[in-house]
Amino acid sequence: MKTKALLAAIFTLYAASTAADQLRPEQTGETMPDGTVFAGYSPSAEAEEAFLWPEQDHPLERGLQPFYATAADAPGAYNWFGAAQYCADLQTAGHDNWRVPNLGELRALEINKDKGALAGTFNKDPDYFDKDTGLSQGWYWASSGGDDWAHQVHFGRGPAGYADKAEYDAGLVRCVRN
Repeated sequence: MKTKALLAAIFTLYAASTAADQLRPEQTGETMPDGTVFAGYSPSAEAEEAFLWPEQDHPLERGLQPFYATAADAPGAYNWFGAAQYCADLQTAGHDNWRVPNLGELRALEINKDKGALAGTFNKDPDYFDKDTGLSQGWYWASSGGDDWAHQVHFGRGPAGYADKAEYDAGLVRCVRN
């Protein structure tokens, strides 16, 4: 009798721990089975514009959606339109819904750039300066901005800025999806 009760208790604990492992949230920078990298949670539009994060306990309670990034930057540099087209055309890891990250997502990528599989994959050399463009390497495009300008974030120094969507053709992009 005691043996059956003990076995039942062990099985219950094993089943509970296995279920918990399957439901655990991904860790930022973790490589997913499809080869994409868990990049964090997409901030709300209000948080994106204010550069603030909502103050609830867990991202899912805030209504935020997990987002995933490609394992590497797009090859080369682009103006904003080229970056957007590259992501829209990208078919990798079994997905075809890639896009340029919004400003909040780009800030999250910049904050998390040294975590897990994201570490060492971003161009963030703050000492490189391109005399032709007048800007340093490391500026990544965001999808947000105005009609003819878009936000950018520098991954070596962290500040956000903006550039002309058509004229500035040295921007980098890391495609993301929800």
